[in-house]
Amino acid sequence: MTSKMLLSIVIILLLVSGCGGKQSVLSENEKNKSKTFMPNKEDIVQDSFELTNVDKLEQFISNMSNKQPNKIRVVRYLEGVKFDDPDVPMIYDLQYVYDMQAQVGWVQVQPDASHVPAKQAEKEIKMKNPQQCSTITKDEERGYYMLTECHDAWEYVLFPLEGDIVGKTRGSGW
Repeated sequence: MTSKMLLSIVIILLLVSGCGGKQSVLSENEKNKSKTFMPNKEDIVQDSFELTNVDKLEQFISNMSNKQPNKIRVVRYLEGVKFDDPDVPMIYDLQYVYDMQAQVGWVQVQPDASHVPAKQAEKEIKMKNPQQCSTITKDEERGYYMLTECHDAWEYVLFPLEGDIVGKTRGSGW
């Protein structure tokens, strides 16, 4: 075999192996990261057409109206970028804080997008920074729980009301 022929074979092999291509936008590391997250049994979870532990959110809202400090975690699963990509969790830790001296309360929201690929987070997630919001409301007309009077925006969609979840689960991203 001549060196030119050997070089041609090596180049062809490199091209063929390099063109095996990525079938997914997500790296294996990003796929594994989203698979490793498991919500707690106490978390409020929205996954596809299912909403679990909504009663805990209702209790949180009730505690807010009674000026009782409280914490909950909301987990919303976002669709994978490609059809075969796993859904990825977007996590929000909510804490109600009441200052007795000032007689004012607020919801401290801490978003955690560490499981969401950067390009997807950039497009789909509206609330990127920690926020202080005045309250959580149940907007029956629009069919969503809403965080209102927040630092960076007037309101953010939390997730659909339980009876209105079909067709509203994806794309409202915070």
